[in-house]
Amino acid sequence: MPIITVQGLPMDTDKILLNNLRHELKRVVAGIKELGVGVDDITCQFPADLLAGLPEQKVEIIIRVDGLFIKPERTAKVKDRLAEIVGKTVEEAFPSAFMECFVHPFDSSSGFWHAKYNYINF
Repeated sequence: MPIITVQGLPMDTDKILLNNLRHELKRVVAGIKELGVGVDDITCQFPADLLAGLPEQKVEIIIRVDGLFIKPERTAKVKDRLAEIVGKTVEEAFPSAFMECFVHPFDSSSGFWHAKYNYINF
């Protein structure tokens, strides 16, 4: 299922803002009916950028959508719309940042496993 990774956020980004962004990203991606995913199927990650926050460092945000299984209904047009919606959602929270969004479809025949577990919402 989709994994949205947002890299390059400032180190001092407010945790409430990140939590709200996570919920909004899940909501907008689940809203793309051709993807056929629900909010609980989507993972959002915000890994630290150790260079972010340096005085000379501008905010450069790179967004990756990985783990999106290849399916016929997930056309190039749908993936372009996904990239735009995800990018614009992050842009709303960080309007002055340079930003790019990449969608990397995944062929599950390349190897895939997941554990079944009870989802716990923290």
